[in-house]
Amino acid sequence: MQEKLLNPPSELIGIKGYEGTTLIDFPGRISTLIFIGGCNFRCPFCHNPELVLPELLKQTPTLSMDEIKGIIKKRSKLIRGVSFTGGEPLIWRGLPELLAWIKNDLGLPTKIDTNGYLPDRLRDVIDRGLVDYVAMDIKAAPEDYPRATGVPNLDFGRILESVELIKTSGIEYEFRTTAVPTFVTEETMHKIGEVSKGARLHAIQQFRNLKTLSGDYADIRPYPRSVLDKLVDILSQYVQQVELRGV
Repeated sequence: MQEKLLNPPSELIGIKGYEGTTLIDFPGRISTLIFIGGCNFRCPFCHNPELVLPELLKQTPTLSMDEIKGIIKKRSKLIRGVSFTGGEPLIWRGLPELLAWIKNDLGLPTKIDTNGYLPDRLRDVIDRGLVDYVAMDIKAAPEDYPRATGVPNLDFGRILESVELIKTSGIEYEFRTTAVPTFVTEETMHKIGEVSKGARLHAIQQFRNLKTLSGDYADIRPYPRSVLDKLVDILSQYVQQVELRGV
């Protein structure tokens, strides 16, 4: 299937770095942020290409499980949670083991960011009680997903499956959409709202063109605040709460 073709070699997938303390990645908690290298998407507007493209992943050493456990354990008295971002954290086969160790040995809550294209792996960590908060990106309107993710034969049913799983999971969650002018307009925001309809929280994030996977997106100007406010008004018709971030 197409998504397998986008996965980097397994030896390049893993922990590529960490941020010892962050106040913004786990809502309401001081957390350590773990960066997982490897992704099954190639979103042209991605701001972390070094965690996605195989040729860039090769340039960054991979931390071992023991190394990252030692780092987290040293910080366990200073933090109130551990967050995982990428790339796509669920692509890494070692994630459930590390989540279980954080939850069971350290007693710390966990959060993962995901693109929602691996619903079976997402269901596994939720059902096993290994994750406390999920933040899922909704990239674009359904018909624009192949172009927005770089996956021509994308199965949007997987996205919908993850959305429903998250909404009914009983854990804390949010959906997020980056306001990329190429994909997110007043018209398409209605379609995005239909995808997350009824959600407790859906954030709109300002697009940044300082670093993008595709150089073509460096020339795209972010929306002014007036346009972002209109997008918030539209999305508010579909979900319980909308947050505007990055402005």
